[in-house]
Order: sequence, then C-alpha cells, then structure tokens
Amino acid sequence: ARWAAAEALGEIGGPQATAALAKLLAGDPQVAGAAAQALLAIGGPDARAALLEAAMDPVGDPSALLYTIAQLRGDDVTQAMLELARHGDGRARGAVLPQLVRTGSPDAIALAIELAHTGGRNDRYTAIRALADAGTPDAANALLELARASHGQTRAQALDALVQARPGDPALTQLLIESATTGRRDEASTAVWALARLGTPAARQALVAAATSKDVGVAQAALSSLSQLGAGADVRAALVAVAKDGPTQVRGQALQQLVQSGAPEGLAMAHAALDGGDADLARQVVWTLAQGGADAHALLARAAASTSAPVRAASAQALA
Repeated sequence: ARWAAAEALGEIGGPQATAALAKLLAGDPQVAGAAAQALLAIGGPDARAALLEAAMDPVGDPSALLYTIAQLRGDDVTQAMLELARHGDGRARGAVLPQLVRTGSPDAIALAIELAHTGGRNDRYTAIRALADAGTPDAANALLELARASHGQTRAQALDALVQARPGDPALTQLLIESATTGRRDEASTAVWALARLGTPAARQALVAAATSKDVGVAQAALSSLSQLGAGADVRAALVAVAKDGPTQVRGQALQQLVQSGAPEGLAMAHAALDGGDADLARQVVWTLAQGGADAHALLARAAASTSAPVRAASAQALA
C-alpha cells in the first residue's frame, strides 16, 4: 500500500507530495525506491535536495534508491556518490561505484584502483568488476595497469576481468602468458583458464607450454584447458610429453586425455603403463580404458591377467 501511495504522490506532484515522499526515503527499501522514482518524476530543487540527503544515509539495501539518484546527473550528485563510495558501507559502495565508474569519472576510476589494491575482499571484487563492466577505454586501461602492477589474487581477478573487457589486446595475452609461466599459483591457474577462453594461436601455444610445467596445479589446469582445444599435433605432443616425463600427479591425466581423444599414442602408452612398475598409474589407466572403445576394452581384458594384484583387482571392477 505504501509503495502504491508513493506512486500516487508522484503523479499528484507539488510541495506537499514532495515533502511526504521525502519522509518515505528513510523507510522500507522497496518503498524508498518507489519514493525516489516519484521524486525524480516530480523534479525541482526540493525533490533533488531530498534525494541527495537520502543518498548520504541510505536504509537497508540501497541499490534501488541510489540507482534512481544517480539518474539526476550533475557535479553535486557525482560528489555525493563519491563521498558515499569512499565512506559508506559495503552495500552502498557496491551500489554506487559501478555507476560512477561507468560515467568515466576520473575520481571514481582512481577510487576503484585504490580499492582494488588496498580494499578487503568484497571491496576489491566490487572495484575490479566495476572497471570491467564500465565498457570505457579508461576503465579498461586502469584494469591493464592494475594487472601489471599487482600480483596474486588481485592480479588474477584483474586478468579475468580483462578477458571480458579487452579480449583482443596483445598486451593482455602477454600478461596472461607471463602469469601462466612465472606467476604465483593462484594467478597462474587463472591465467591458464583465461588463455583457454581467448583461444588465439598465441594463447594455444602458451597452454601447450604450461601443460609441461613442473608446477602440478598449473599443469593440471593447462591439461584440462587443452581438452577444449581439440586433438591437434601440438596438443598430442604436449600430452605425450607429460604422460612420459611429467609430475606423477598429472601423468595419469595426460594419458587419460590421449586415450579419450583416440590418439594412437594413447593406447601404446597405456599398454606400456600396464606393464610398468607404477601401480598407481596402471590403476588410473585401467579406469581410463573402461571408458574407451573396442581397442581400449581389449587392452583392459589383457590387464585382467596382470601380474600386479592391484591392477587385476581394478580391471575386474572395471569389467564388472
């Protein structure tokens, strides 16, 4: 009922309606949003003053109220929103900062960069998403500089946002390659997945190189990403290299992808693994063969006669 009353007051207009609506701005957030829309429709200095005053002390979830106030435009509105972004709570900051950055405000972009560097987890995420969603050259440039100047989780989030904001930028590709090969684990894994999303020849080449990384986390992420790129000669060569000489934790994954892709090297290497002395790898091969075609199943039947008890047991379960 109060929401409907706010709409009706907006249609009536005049000083009394403006005063009544101003009181509703401090109430229930949904009613406050309706009152703000009504004041926006009425217009005039009194309505504007009421909206700006409410902006500095929003109640509950401020999203609807602040979205309406941002439509007023003007330096006084920008300054009020900046003040709220700097000193308001997390919900208020999350409501106004994206809108401010989208306008191209240099002060808002500077604040977003500052929060991305020094803010808490939520503020950092809000700032980076605001820069990514702004769709302006200045915001994208700010993200690129943030990625260059930071490390760890902040850089990872900035790189992920840049894939959305500026996917074709060679500078982004170079940063992703750098992070995938020399960055800390969190940013390296993010960079690997971002390279897969780019899908460019340079990104593909970097993923192939990352698959042979001695860092298990990076290698696992790269191998998973390569599975989306088809079974080209470069991908098969990388999988073979990892299956032969990669870290123990990823050899099975590489061999599994070879077998599942139907690469002839896959069955040959699976055959060798079953006859080798690595029982853990042999068990992984057994379960991979169970998901393969006729040739894989023939090899699986052979594994059931292995001299290794664990391999025989795994084969029996897979064939059951």
